[in-house]
Amino acid sequence: MMIKTTGLIIREYLTGENDRIVAILTPNGLVRAFAKGSRKLSNSNLGATQLLCFSSFDLSKSKDTYTVCSAKAIEIFFELRNNITKLALAQYFCEAVKYFSDEDDDCSEVLRLTLNCLKFLCTDKFKEPLIKAIFELRLTCIAGYTPDLSCCVGCGNEDGRFFFSPIDGGIYCNNCAPVRYIEMPSAVLLAARHICYSPFDRIFSFKLEDKHIPSLTKMSEKFFVTQADHKFGTLEFYNSLQEKI
Repeated sequence: MMIKTTGLIIREYLTGENDRIVAILTPNGLVRAFAKGSRKLSNSNLGATQLLCFSSFDLSKSKDTYTVCSAKAIEIFFELRNNITKLALAQYFCEAVKYFSDEDDDCSEVLRLTLNCLKFLCTDKFKEPLIKAIFELRLTCIAGYTPDLSCCVGCGNEDGRFFFSPIDGGIYCNNCAPVRYIEMPSAVLLAARHICYSPFDRIFSFKLEDKHIPSLTKMSEKFFVTQADHKFGTLEFYNSLQEKI
């Protein structure tokens, strides 16, 4: 059976002398496919089957096995390969979506989110930590762990000083917070609400002062990792690079 699709290469495994096995995030699920000879310089699929390439594919399927018959690059995200921190962050995005995706899942929104974040990483329109926070919060929502940021989950209070719990995904007012959790200044809370609750085409349409970005990134990363209950090696590497800057 032949399948035509588009997808982003989020993982590649080198095998043999010139072959690859690639994990492709497509709108209709995660596909693992064999790309024979794709590492040869003369192979027409060389560029389109590399990590972080968004490509169109002709795939053949036999039982549960996919093979790349042809591939054509649509977007290579070349700029990411010239910046180690951006490349590390992009690889974290790939590991994260791979963890939350499987074959036959509806991955259209996950793919759209990832592609948008990669595109913004290639520009200077948004700072890296802000893109990371948007990615983590929205992916957590898509995965079914949308936080309750509307009011205090303890008493329903909508005003005052709030603290976010990454364990239960809710905010607590100053009186109800059993521990201080992560403080959410009003600007950060508004930004988090926008990212989580806005229509997809609006999630990047907000502004946050630089002084508030660290609070948002702390909240988003802690919530994402807690809900995933998984250790992301690429995240640890990215954070180690930030410590050196």
